[in-house]
Amino acid sequence: MRNRSFPAGAWLVLLAGAGAGHAAGQSLVHPGERHLTNIRQLTFGGNNAEAYFSRDGKQLIFQRQEQLDSGCDQQYLINIDGTGMRRVSNGFGRTTCGYFYDGDRRILYSSTFGHDKACPAAPDQSRGYVWPLGHLEIYTSKLDGSDLKALTNNGAY
Repeated sequence: MRNRSFPAGAWLVLLAGAGAGHAAGQSLVHPGERHLTNIRQLTFGGNNAEAYFSRDGKQLIFQRQEQLDSGCDQQYLINIDGTGMRRVSNGFGRTTCGYFYDGDRRILYSSTFGHDKACPAAPDQSRGYVWPLGHLEIYTSKLDGSDLKALTNNGAY
């Protein structure tokens, strides 16, 4: 596996959730920060997480929940300039762990939709953050979401 380092002065992409937006022109760099520069916020609203760069560095795949009080995380692609955000998963179940492969021609991700198209019940977080594991399978598709294929069928992640 090739080590992909970013040169000094490379930029950091911020996928922000609801309430985390900054006004246009407002810096995302804290005073005194010496290591992070050129930070750009790409998303506004929703709950956005777990973003990974494509091999060519031109796109990100990430999980997004449009409404914080309803719906499940789905997989989205976005260009690194903030344009072209689109859902690539099928809209059913909960998804996680998106990744580009095959020279950026395909993506893979995990989803619960093969077990149930509805969102799984939220886990009990009374003891802290919990990510629900259960009935996840791994899927692959083209970047537009077509040619969806299951890679596993074992009822467990």
